[in-house]
Amino acid sequence: MILKGKRKVRINDKEFLARDGDIVVFFPGEVHEEKTLTETISYLTVRFWDYDLKKFSLDFPDLPPAFHIFNVGRQGDLMDVLNKIMIEKKENLEGAETLKGAYFVEFVVFLRRAFLSAMQGSKEKNALGKERISSAVELMKKTLDNPLNLNELAKSSFLSASYFSQIFKEKTGRSPKQFMIKEKIEKAKEMLTKTDRSIKQIAEELGYESESYFHKQFKAKTLATPSEFREHKKLQ
Repeated sequence: MILKGKRKVRINDKEFLARDGDIVVFFPGEVHEEKTLTETISYLTVRFWDYDLKKFSLDFPDLPPAFHIFNVGRQGDLMDVLNKIMIEKKENLEGAETLKGAYFVEFVVFLRRAFLSAMQGSKEKNALGKERISSAVELMKKTLDNPLNLNELAKSSFLSASYFSQIFKEKTGRSPKQFMIKEKIEKAKEMLTKTDRSIKQIAEELGYESESYFHKQFKAKTLATPSEFREHKKLQ
């Protein structure tokens, strides 16, 4: 649990940023590296095993890969419980083991709540993000001749540029740039087939800086020049 500071964590070849209030979860056997990103850092480490949980009929929640790190929210609840456990361990009075077990159950319950809350928040955020991506896709299709850049698209969706890119690729299978190129080529193919516009006119209408660049991009995606594509369609 990160109490203060920032740390970059690499788990199974995936990188995460952990900051104040975050819980970082490592499972047995997972390869992980950590690098502190602030001058000072304060954190608390708690180690326990499956059998510790099963003694109290508890299970640790199954964590998707993205949830090796999640924010605990009410950090004070967990800290209070952990302090009680440490006090009982230090003083070791009669009934200490029983109380430590009870506090451990409380700790895991709070931990599960924090995880489930973070998971629910992520689902709601993703649902909203994907809805906004649908609107962005329609906007991109309408502005092929004067495409918006990534920051403008993200701003129109009320999302950060990095989160917009992430959700956009999840929904479309392509980055915003790749998606725009695909849409331009598909529109060019339609114009070459259904209109008599010149190659130069089509390139201009699709916002290409030059006819030669349009040729190059079209051939890279279709393996044919615009002229070859048009002639082939006429013969069909």
